[in-house]
Amino acid sequence: FNSPNLAFRMRPPTILASLAGVIALAALIAFNDPARLGDGIAAIGWWLAAIVAWHAIPLAADARAWQSLYAQRPPFLPLAMAIWIGEGVNGLFPIPHLGEIARARIARHAAQPGEAAATVVVDLTLGVATELIFALLGIALLATWSHKLGNVSFLAPVGAVIAGSALAFYLLQRAGLFSLTVRIAHRWSDAAR
Repeated sequence: FNSPNLAFRMRPPTILASLAGVIALAALIAFNDPARLGDGIAAIGWWLAAIVAWHAIPLAADARAWQSLYAQRPPFLPLAMAIWIGEGVNGLFPIPHLGEIARARIARHAAQPGEAAATVVVDLTLGVATELIFALLGIALLATWSHKLGNVSFLAPVGAVIAGSALAFYLLQRAGLFSLTVRIAHRWSDAAR
């Protein structure tokens, strides 16, 4: 990220996509009662800044953890920006994990070929494993309160589905599905240049 050949370059498609995003945002605001939107933001007040700042904590922790997966650690700020962009892509498009592909695409300038994609897959796998543990702990806690909640017989199948989904995710990763997806995304983005 630091060397001149790794510097962020604004290509015409990037400039056009950025302009399209700004125009789309302006149109969304203009067609959805800007005065009401302003009133809503004013009602939240300084809490809006606090909410945005609070999100920076897990983002920074994620970037620091991701940084530790590299053989030679790239700078923190570009990785944090890549995560932020990846989250934006995931929030904007209804395609699962498209943001992770964008993250790998951005971060490949910081590592050996394939290392950026590998670190993203490891990061994603660790995230899924953490969410699995969190979900199963939640199910266990809910089951302990079953006498207060009534019939919770659905908890065992829910736990099985969550664990099965995590196992399927791991097996698909081992089968090379994600590397295939990354290769396809790289071809598309190279063709768009």
